[in-house]
Amino acid sequence: MTDLRYRTRLPQRHRDRLRVPESHTLFVCPPACGRRHALRVLENGASDDYSFCFLSPSDIALGDYERRLPLVVADLAARLPERPRVVTLVFNCVDDFLGTDEQALVQALEKAVPGVRIAVTRVNPVSEGGREKSSGMQGGIYDLLEPQERHDDAIMVVGRFDGLPATSEFVAVMRAWGVSEVRNVATCRTFDEYRRLASSALALSVSWIGRRQCLQLEQRLRLPTLHWQTTYDVGRMAANYAALAQALHARGVVGEAACTCPEASSHDLRHARERAERALEQARKAVGERPVAVDSLATHEPHALAQSLADAGFHVIAVVAPRTKASQREGARELARTHPEIMQLDSAFELNAGALGGAEGLLAVGADAAACFGAHAAVDMFHDEGCFGFDGVARFYEALARAARHGRSSVRGDAEGLA
Repeated sequence: MTDLRYRTRLPQRHRDRLRVPESHTLFVCPPACGRRHALRVLENGASDDYSFCFLSPSDIALGDYERRLPLVVADLAARLPERPRVVTLVFNCVDDFLGTDEQALVQALEKAVPGVRIAVTRVNPVSEGGREKSSGMQGGIYDLLEPQERHDDAIMVVGRFDGLPATSEFVAVMRAWGVSEVRNVATCRTFDEYRRLASSALALSVSWIGRRQCLQLEQRLRLPTLHWQTTYDVGRMAANYAALAQALHARGVVGEAACTCPEASSHDLRHARERAERALEQARKAVGERPVAVDSLATHEPHALAQSLADAGFHVIAVVAPRTKASQREGARELARTHPEIMQLDSAFELNAGALGGAEGLLAVGADAAACFGAHAAVDMFHDEGCFGFDGVARFYEALARAARHGRSSVRGDAEGLA
């Protein structure tokens, strides 16, 4: 075998699933498919919130699991110390091929456990796309929200697996604009608090993960939505805020002053932008002419990050990113149009001796790019590391400058570097 590839895990990274508050999650899958989820549940110390229903080969071949699941869920609800408000079924991998009748199953399950809501989501690492609800890392998490006749002046952030960083300017800016609350399913503590998400004036998608969910919320709940592309470009981040001010103004939440000149209406926003601009300039001076490579492990938008760096004057030579997702293909085409000199690699296996000629002293953004080029300087960043708003832009460029000076850095603010 000449094409064996693998990727090592990053044990230092805490990874978790979004959950509806006061819910219990039941994975429904063959044992081999559930192993990694079970290990993660144990690593995260969350075993009380998760259970597993393993499918046998006969279950898969005959479809018996649909008939048996109501009994399984009823038994689970009876055994739990506290009766959950919600039971979330997570079908893993094989369901794309089985074609579970979700609507009929939910009706049977809610009849088996009166007073308990049933949600269904799927994990699909086997194929790209698939059935409509199979795609989307947060699919199903918002399905229990119901349309509201009246909406308040809060905003819902969609597409994050955690709360906003404490250093972010976003909450202070929203407060200055008149937004009463910034809501996020990851920070909800009760089911009733979760249901109030649907009362928000606007849903803001802050990553490609949330874009699909926002489209569904718009169709199902008639909730206006806005998408922010993950960006490390100061001008584009300012445009993000301007678009948000316009959308909130249309909903009667933000006044004309904030809509006309967003930064003038909030000193927090103005100071955050100035910090991001200073960090960019300091990074430019620290990195100088050194070559830079970016990978898709570091950021959800590697091609956009490479373009932002190249536009800002950095010597970007490569992007290491599998072009399998539609969003990445779009970014790859745009980068090829604007910066054809930048190499676009699916993996290190595309490299050859000639391609390595300009990589001496390379600074890598992400573990894949560091390994690919044997970089001695690297920014330790994983899936954008919570970077958000101008604070995220500043933290990234501050980490880039530290890596150039000290060899390794992290956007989390330490200098431990890559594991």
